[in-house]
Amino acid sequence: MVNSESPQNRVEFMERKAKLIAGYHKFLQNYTKYKEAPICFVEGEDERYYHLRVKLLCDNLEPQFIICGNKDGVLNTFDLINSSEKYSDCKLLYFVDSDFDPRISNNLIYETPCYAVENFYTSREVVSKILKCEFKFDEDGPDFSTAMKLYSERQSEFHEAISLLNAWIACQRDIARTGIMTRLNLGGLKINNFVAIELDKVEMRYDIDLIESKFSHAYILPRDNVTTKQEEQNIANKRLIFRGKFELEFTKKFLQKVKDDITSQEPAFFSKKRSISINIQEAISQFSIYAETTNCLIEYTKQQWTSLSREAV
Repeated sequence: MVNSESPQNRVEFMERKAKLIAGYHKFLQNYTKYKEAPICFVEGEDERYYHLRVKLLCDNLEPQFIICGNKDGVLNTFDLINSSEKYSDCKLLYFVDSDFDPRISNNLIYETPCYAVENFYTSREVVSKILKCEFKFDEDGPDFSTAMKLYSERQSEFHEAISLLNAWIACQRDIARTGIMTRLNLGGLKINNFVAIELDKVEMRYDIDLIESKFSHAYILPRDNVTTKQEEQNIANKRLIFRGKFELEFTKKFLQKVKDDITSQEPAFFSKKRSISINIQEAISQFSIYAETTNCLIEYTKQQWTSLSREAV
């Protein structure tokens, strides 16, 4: 267990505290310049997903985005702004990921119905659009059918392989909410440390001992807790509840494998060589147009924009 009184932890605490108010300070510096535009508070890189959608739903006005660092940063900014009526004429929208947390149930804040924004990029429908529009696959052709079949099979195998890690992380989140000190830094975590992804198979290459060795400063969980969580998460549509960055990384790796095979001299899975020039690594931006737009996002944005515009008159 981590010593909460160590100098390192005090520094980390101060850094986290500074991040919590960073979005609010940026808002104070800029809100007078953007009173007519929608001002959107997001966790991090989510602007690349929300930008076009908010613009289209808010009378085509250019939205201004304020990055708050993380979910707590957005929620803290919301509390600070709404503690005063001074900003009631501003058109403010707040966007957060659900993560492995309980629902916040606040109509003034949009919360993804799945784990995170990244999950919006990983459905069969989204991958189908990418294959047709970016890979130029004919929907009625054999290569399209092959790619979609491989995606369904590999995604199912991936979910089986990554379920233990998802359950372990979810348990760590549960522990943190009880006030028990744990240190879990997921920044830079790559799924290729845990699973091997190929077009013909996905293999699990870890166990609970490897997880604990890679996160040596995290709270040591009772194994039964992790097993129970894994059973709770064993639902039909795992791609919605599993960690979004894992889901997107799998989809990116799959598409990269398709690209590598089909641009090779003798493709192993597809009928002929093709030339494809897309940057799959920039998926959030590159494929934003294909990502899912949920009804709840449309309803939230329209309702907030209409209500706030009416109040500002």
